[in-house]
Amino acid sequence: EEEALVLLGNDISRVIVELDQNIPAFSSLNEIRKRVLVDMGFNLGISRLMKFRRMLAALETGNWKQASVEMMDSRWARQVGSRAECLKLMMETGEEQ
Repeated sequence: EEEALVLLGNDISRVIVELDQNIPAFSSLNEIRKRVLVDMGFNLGISRLMKFRRMLAALETGNWKQASVEMMDSRWARQVGSRAECLKLMMETGEEQ
């Protein structure tokens, strides 16, 4: 269990580095919105997350409502169901759900 947690931590750290390198707005987001992207990046992989172009464009302008709408307009949202709804609210409000 301890080793699994170390491996998970390493994977999460790698995703954070990739997000920081690939999404200019990432470093300026609050911790909750960063967690949304880390969750999505971990689940989808960075290359698939980067295909959320309209969501990423909305992040760049601080349009949280539009970013959350764009998250839900995807196959990913349909596949993860209620988790996507929770992440959408976190993106929109910047608050824990």
